[in-house]
Amino acid sequence: MCVLFFTARDLVEDRIAGITADGNDYATKPFSLEKVLARLRGLLRRAKIARAHGDAELAVSDLTIDEDAREVRRAGKLIELTATEFELLRFPVRNPRRVLSKAQILDRSGTTTSAARDTSSSCTSATCARRSTPAASR
Repeated sequence: MCVLFFTARDLVEDRIAGITADGNDYATKPFSLEKVLARLRGLLRRAKIARAHGDAELAVSDLTIDEDAREVRRAGKLIELTATEFELLRFPVRNPRRVLSKAQILDRSGTTTSAARDTSSSCTSATCARRSTPAASR
């Protein structure tokens, strides 16, 4: 999760406290909408999550997910996925830097079989992306 502080508190101590409290950026008043957007883009870039073509496309490294077309590409090559596989991939990518339990991912994707819930593993967007990379290319 990215945290930006936009505040009127401009003392050095306040800035240090904000960054120390896991803030990613700290800006004081006055600030413009352009400044807010630029800082947000910078945070997303640093988190290696980019939004392209509006809100419909997510990108992590060379993996792109077009949410409107429901297409996934790695290095430009289309990956055929079922609707369930698409949801299983999309949810962790939309929740970067957050450890998600298997139950959370399965609940979100609509996959609710009790056999799938019995194992206790977790997946971050980075590990899921690595898992989808063929072993020979790692």
